[in-house]
Amino acid sequence: MENVRQGDPAHFRLVEIGGVALQALLARKVERRYFTVPWPVAVYDALTRDV
Repeated sequence: MENVRQGDPAHFRLVEIGGVALQALLARKVERRYFTVPWPVAVYDALTRDV
């Protein structure tokens, strides 16, 4: 799916990648291992209230 950020579903496109094009992209793959930690505004506010 591309062009999603602009927000109008009429302009979304689904791009299918396969065959040689997909193989070329996968040949350049990069492994990444990391965690994301949610940081809700309420938690931030509570932790910084007394600072």
